[in-house]
Amino acid sequence: MQRNQVEEFYRELDATREDFVRQKFTTNGYAGWKVKHVKQWLDRKSEAAKTKREESVRLWTMVVGVTGVIALFVTSVGAFLKG
Repeated sequence: MQRNQVEEFYRELDATREDFVRQKFTTNGYAGWKVKHVKQWLDRKSEAAKTKREESVRLWTMVVGVTGVIALFVTSVGAFLKG
């Protein structure tokens, strides 16, 4: 297998919609050496999506935590000023 062929195939995969590649892969639309590379490409895409989700969850957890602290502070200041 020539490296140029593999690199060109990865460029084709990158230019194609992921859902189309997944569908073609699950219906045995790839044969020979391409199967291994499609699987690797899909695994990398899945790992990238997982990392992005984890970062998003971390961000929103921090935002909710900070919002809660601010709400608690505002509530306590309001109670202090009333009483």
